[in-house]
Amino acid sequence: MTDEIARAREEMERAGDEAESNVREPLMSLSEGLMEVVGGDKTQDTRPHDDRLREVEHRLDELEEEAEGSPRERIRRAKALIADYRQDAPTEE
Repeated sequence: MTDEIARAREEMERAGDEAESNVREPLMSLSEGLMEVVGGDKTQDTRPHDDRLREVEHRLDELEEEAEGSPRERIRRAKALIADYRQDAPTEE
């Protein structure tokens, strides 16, 4: 797992710890799903599919609208980290 993705998951988990239950539960599920998208702790030769990462970003957009205060800021940081990862990761061939 890359540094950006690990940091994004950390932000998502912290946001979930601070958020109301309507945001907490889907956010924690999404954090676990992100680990699956990027292969968890497995060594991976290829980049995860962009469409799955875009789906995670889209769901974070929705949760950001529902969140308030610190959780909202943490979700924004997580989205930025995922965007950085997508921009910097090598493309699939």
